[in-house]
Amino acid sequence: MNFDEYKLNEKYVLFLDIKGFKKYIENLDQDKFNHLIGLFAKVRNFLGMLSGKPYQIKDQTVTANLKNLIESTFTFKEITFISDCIIVSHDDIEGIIALASNIQKAFLIHGFLMSGCIAKGSIYHNAKQNIMFGTAYQKAYEIGDKEHYPRIIIHDSIDISKIRNLSQQYLVKDEYDEKFFVDYLKSEEAIFDNKNIAKVQSFIQRNLEEHYDDKKILDKYNWLDKYFKIFLAKNI
Repeated sequence: MNFDEYKLNEKYVLFLDIKGFKKYIENLDQDKFNHLIGLFAKVRNFLGMLSGKPYQIKDQTVTANLKNLIESTFTFKEITFISDCIIVSHDDIEGIIALASNIQKAFLIHGFLMSGCIAKGSIYHNAKQNIMFGTAYQKAYEIGDKEHYPRIIIHDSIDISKIRNLSQQYLVKDEYDEKFFVDYLKSEEAIFDNKNIAKVQSFIQRNLEEHYDDKKILDKYNWLDKYFKIFLAKNI
């Protein structure tokens, strides 16, 4: 066995968890299954694009910043899907944050909440061999798996003050607990056109009404409702 192939590297790890996935599966019918498979296929295809060489992207739903990153230097070779989770590792924080923003917007538009965490540390991640371990993944998983609100937290292992301008534009501090998270609604793109804005508003309102007597779930949608209204006030 050649152990030279197995080396720990200092990287950033994005851990994403789809909220409410268990309940969605419990009530699964063919229509819901088709919707879910279509969404995962779309995300997988998009991530698959990033696993090869950078190239010209024509998809207008890709953020301008992410598009520029992909077409210049960034590739995402280490991407792992585990049930309702997505794990991505990369050596540049800008690519990870821009990618996280784009994925979370896509899932929201399709009616799914996501939470997660981005952490920094040592990791060995080989998606083809399905091997992944290290402190970066452990940190991201421990925070992301327990995160209550639909947001992607920036772990304390990442020094916010040293992140370059692009990443700072994508981050915001939550006034509730002063944690930095990916400001995924901030957008320069066409993905939040009037149709999708109405779609998200309807999704939020429907869940506020449906879960009015479940404080834990209601709390998530109240947070999202406030966050979305702040986005609309600033951008629309």
